[in-house]
Amino acid sequence: VVDATNRGESYVRGLQIAVTAILVSPRFLFRIETPPADWPGNQVEEDGTARLTPHQLATRLSYFLWSSLPDDRLLDAADRNALHDDGRLEATVRRMIADPKAESLSDQFAAQWLGLRNLQVHEADVGRYQTFTPSLRQAMARETRLLFDSALRANLPVAELLTTEYSFLNEDLANHYEIDGVTGDQFRRVNLGGTPRRGLLSHASILTLDRKSTRL
Repeated sequence: VVDATNRGESYVRGLQIAVTAILVSPRFLFRIETPPADWPGNQVEEDGTARLTPHQLATRLSYFLWSSLPDDRLLDAADRNALHDDGRLEATVRRMIADPKAESLSDQFAAQWLGLRNLQVHEADVGRYQTFTPSLRQAMARETRLLFDSALRANLPVAELLTTEYSFLNEDLANHYEIDGVTGDQFRRVNLGGTPRRGLLSHASILTLDRKSTRL
């Protein structure tokens, strides 16, 4: 602000410059964990990486898997410096993935990775596709998130997402796929054997996002 006013610009313009600088700063946009200089484990490797402190590692894990603060068990593990042990770290990650809060990974990461948020603004030809209702739109996105979440919790290879012979459907989506025997709003795992559908690339969400408004 001072620099702007010294250049003869208004105080308001100075505030605009300051706020803009804050909003585009990587430290505002991302969670950046930088080990303190006085931490004993602070040693920069040849590839430029540095070892995180136990509490920084706990924060990184929590926001990646849960999109939230570390819980008491995670903080306790950090207090005991237990997270840098490979065996304990793996056990901690497995516990966190098994927690319902890990659904945020599929809601956030998978939705961003696969562009599922774009379904909310996708415009279909409603004259041709009268069944493309808001509830079907939501069901399309939820099917893909549930498959990702299922593969994550089962620790399946990423390639499995392209070849799975099952998916998660409710009545709306099953009717769209012309699959019988699924009733109600609740999603359940459905075997796709005997149908041409396999994996993510056959999901209505992915196919819709890859098409013009005249195709679903």
